[in-house]
Amino acid sequence: MMMIHVRNKHFVASSIKDVFDNIETQKIIDFIKETRFISKLNVFILMFVICFFYSILIALILHS
Repeated sequence: MMMIHVRNKHFVASSIKDVFDNIETQKIIDFIKETRFISKLNVFILMFVICFFYSILIALILHS
């Protein structure tokens, strides 16, 4: 069984720009590593790309 320790510290930000402007870069990187956010983000990006190309394919089929 693997245990993952995630920091219990909250940051308040109104935008992504606000996050990167006010929080140290290393803390953001550590958070991403600890929460395995990167692997979840990769899945999201892959799904987005598949949907994007699928919609282009449908548009091309309907247009012809």
